[in-house]
Amino acid sequence: MKTQSNDNKAASPSTESRLKKSSLFDATSSKSATAAMSEYVRKTRGLALKTLAIYLLPVKASVISKAIDLTVLQSVTLLNVGPQLQFWNMLSKENKTRPLPLHKIHTDNVTLPFLVCVAQLETVTELYLLERTQKARVESTAAKTTVTMEQIRKVALKKHAGTLKILVIRNESGSDWDLNAKTAVLLTRRSKLLEELAVSFGIKTMVSSTSHTNKGKLTRSSILSFRISPVSQAFVHFTPSSSALTIRACGSCGNFANSQSITSPTIPK
Repeated sequence: MKTQSNDNKAASPSTESRLKKSSLFDATSSKSATAAMSEYVRKTRGLALKTLAIYLLPVKASVISKAIDLTVLQSVTLLNVGPQLQFWNMLSKENKTRPLPLHKIHTDNVTLPFLVCVAQLETVTELYLLERTQKARVESTAAKTTVTMEQIRKVALKKHAGTLKILVIRNESGSDWDLNAKTAVLLTRRSKLLEELAVSFGIKTMVSSTSHTNKGKLTRSSILSFRISPVSQAFVHFTPSSSALTIRACGSCGNFANSQSITSPTIPK
């Protein structure tokens, strides 16, 4: 019994030593794995995603920059994600270092830094700009836009009008983004690749745009609202193939169901 007890006592330090070595090995392995992961992220710059679409989740630029390789990103959709200022500033900074392949953008937080970022891109083929109304089912957590149609035209559209295939400019809270005459002329003269267009405008802009025919690839056009006067509004359906324009007007209540057709002119070819 004494001999066995002595043997156990003698073995005890050896067991402790093995446990310590095992713990040290585990800790070293964990550090090595973390270091390897950090090295991998540093070398690969994150996930090589071509499309990023985020809805109803707050966006943090610092997290996205570490998780995603921005140099391969081609399409970005950010809707109801809160303020996006830092995200677009980050892309602008990255684009100055290395031109980004990003060419499809959907956003509901249009700011001047966003437009500057868009202007810096080499090519934009799809641009969706949305400003939500305060009565929207999902209330926007970003501040109301202060960007005007003139800024959209000068900063973004002037650069990319020739490459745009899809353009949507929709302001549900007012008429600040209604297509003006200069923007209409710009699109009809230079947007030869434009296939889909959705905008709002008034009678003056319609007259200006019809006098400059676009002989491009436009196959689908949605006029979100057609403003006849400050107290009335019209819903317009345009069929590009036949150049037919149907206008249905309604009162300030915006009730399309109770509207009446007031005219059906044809756009001159």
